[in-house]
Amino acid sequence: MATITGTFVNDNLVGTTDSDLINGLEGDDGLFGFNGDDWLDGGTGNDVLYGESGNDILLGGEGHDWLDGGTGNDVLYGESGNDILLGGEGHDWLDGGTGNDVLYGESGNDILLGGEGHDWLDGGTGNDVLYGESGNDILLGFNGHDWLDGGTGNDVLYGESGNDILLGGEGHDWLDGGIGNDVLYGSTSSVSGTPEYDILTGGEGTDIFALGDIFDAYYQGLGFAEITDFNSHEGDQILVFGNASDYSLDAVSDGISIKYQGDLIGFVANTTDVILSDDFIFV
Repeated sequence: MATITGTFVNDNLVGTTDSDLINGLEGDDGLFGFNGDDWLDGGTGNDVLYGESGNDILLGGEGHDWLDGGTGNDVLYGESGNDILLGGEGHDWLDGGTGNDVLYGESGNDILLGGEGHDWLDGGTGNDVLYGESGNDILLGFNGHDWLDGGTGNDVLYGESGNDILLGGEGHDWLDGGIGNDVLYGSTSSVSGTPEYDILTGGEGTDIFALGDIFDAYYQGLGFAEITDFNSHEGDQILVFGNASDYSLDAVSDGISIKYQGDLIGFVANTTDVILSDDFIFV
């Protein structure tokens, strides 16, 4: 393995046809892995890193960096700064680190982690896993059967095409399943300490809207979820904790309210065609 080291000014460092270790050090550097399984470390400064072919590891370091894995199964760490990460072809791992980052998985089955900050995550094609983590994030599954988890913060999640699972996490979240048979969890807890108001849109397909799990009902005394497009004729269902006797449905002017033991936990908008015995899954 060749070792290529930059200077304390701006460098352009190009790897060999073998596997290389390239260190940018200080300055705004360009690092090009070329062939082989390479390790690229931008160091300080606003750097551009291209893994190119091979299974590469790219570290942005400090600064606002651009990381492109190229072909191969790559690992990209933006680290500190507002970074742009592109996985390229292959099954890639992208971690934005701190800062407000943009992550594109592109082709392959990828894992994207936003880290701290307000991030934009796009899984691209393939069956991807996206974690917004902290901050107010935007997650797009794009094609494939994807898993989207907003984490903490007020997040926006779009499953787009495919059969997706969307979890809003803590905060006031907007979830849109898109095309496919999707499962939407605005919250994953019965108690978060602060009110939580989520908007759930299933989109096309047979969707499940979760207002609880095997442990408890969500949103108890702490907000509610609004379901915007429930359609029993498409086979949509609402997942809840407990038994039918725990719930009541009340018709209002623009929809149906769902109460668990008298506590509002959900609202189904734009329809009154919701029946406890037919449209609910009790766990």
